[in-house]
Amino acid sequence: MDFRRLRQVCRYGWKDAAAINAEEGVKRGRTGIFLDMLGCYFKYNVWTNQYKKERIYALEGC
Repeated sequence: MDFRRLRQVCRYGWKDAAAINAEEGVKRGRTGIFLDMLGCYFKYNVWTNQYKKERIYALEGC
């Protein structure tokens, strides 16, 4: 595991989770969004900017 990449995902993911949480209609909290980002990174290798751009947090079943 590359800890440098993981550190980047954590740093930017926390910032992106705050931005997503501020959007209207988002039902999850910042922590829930952040944990989902980490899960998507480990499972699907999706970076936080891709997560935000593709609006993965709005998909059903995620």
